[in-house]
Amino acid sequence: MPGAKPATYAEEGSVAGIETLPDGSYLAAYRAPAKWDRDDTVLEVHWPGTFAQRRVTLVPRLSRLALAPAIGVTSNFARLTSPVAALSASVRSDRFGPELALTAEAAWSFKSEKQSVGTLGTAQARDDFFGLSAQVSVRTKLGLRTTIWGGAGPSLQMVSSRLQLTGQPRISESAVVPGAILSLGIEHRFVHAVPFAELRWSVHRDPALSTLSGSVSALSLIVGNHFELL
Repeated sequence: MPGAKPATYAEEGSVAGIETLPDGSYLAAYRAPAKWDRDDTVLEVHWPGTFAQRRVTLVPRLSRLALAPAIGVTSNFARLTSPVAALSASVRSDRFGPELALTAEAAWSFKSEKQSVGTLGTAQARDDFFGLSAQVSVRTKLGLRTTIWGGAGPSLQMVSSRLQLTGQPRISESAVVPGAILSLGIEHRFVHAVPFAELRWSVHRDPALSTLSGSVSALSLIVGNHFELL
């Protein structure tokens, strides 16, 4: 409308300013809200006696840093089945095109057994597994709220073993073994939470302990939440 500068309104975010172009049209700069909590918003431009309206899709900004506590279960579908607890930190970037994440994680699981050994009495054995790993993941968005990823990287596992026979001194052993880890994961974004599930396979060299010999491989399923900090 000639001679009348329009007024603007945004349900979420704000309109930074309106610029009049040489052809008589207007250019408005929209600033998205600092915190993403909805899929879209409505922008309105008002002139005296009329207005125009447009629905705009809001895309979540890339979170550069995330912490993720998680719990789950790990198993080699033989003698080793255990709960697992993990804590990870991820740094993310899309500087080179696809979204990449570098994740460092500490995890713990254990195996405990008790059985009769005839005339020797009862044997109690416990193995604790403390793992440190680093993965590089490629993350792909499925819509606005869902992200999937695949990752791989090296892993280092410390195994602490204790064996106790009735009436005998306890035998304690430990070993540190290298390995590798592969993972596939999915997360879904809600307003106040980003829960995820991850399936992973790991393999480590033979720790050569009294209670554990041979390479250690396991399949794990963990669930947790990504706390996005930056």
